[in-house]
Amino acid sequence: MSRLGQMKLYLVLTSISVTAVTVAQNFGPDVIDRPNVDQAHEITFISGVHAAPSAGEISEWRLWASGTGDVTLQMWRPIANGFQLVGFNTVTVSSLGFNTFQVNSGRIAVQAGDVLGFRYNQTFFGPRIIDFSSGVGGPYRWTNWPDPSTNVPIGGILQNSQLTGLTEGREYSLAATVVVPEPATLAVLGLGSMALLRRRRR
Repeated sequence: MSRLGQMKLYLVLTSISVTAVTVAQNFGPDVIDRPNVDQAHEITFISGVHAAPSAGEISEWRLWASGTGDVTLQMWRPIANGFQLVGFNTVTVSSLGFNTFQVNSGRIAVQAGDVLGFRYNQTFFGPRIIDFSSGVGGPYRWTNWPDPSTNVPIGGILQNSQLTGLTEGREYSLAATVVVPEPATLAVLGLGSMALLRRRRR
């Protein structure tokens, strides 16, 4: 192939890589109005069941609010004897009911199996910001009352000894969306790169 032909092929492959398609996958419980309030404060909640279905980035959070204020939405990675904080997005809930928060910057990079969680920072006796039902969900863990001694930083670990057991059943109205590369697009890009290398070797 001539040098001009190689250049045209390269430009075509470049344009394909720029327009790579992503796939959005939702996970978490149904985000609905739940009847319970919680009198605790400043806790960390970790789901043991609502996990990211694949590796990618968190692009959206959804929650049902029974109160207002700031809440830190988290992703945790199960490890031996505990959980490691992968990342978080702090949002301000200003209205009751269904809320959606798009994540345009500061997206959390997750692996398949990372689980949902949140940190409730306000000393606020009354309805929890993220609503829940008791006795229907699980398994879940949260920090022993009244609250952890410190807010866990990214990369920090909460040991199981610092958390409640998995026997507690609750269903929180918190869900998320992870965006991942489209496998078909990756395959096309891989084949195109191989073709370009073959041409250059001739």
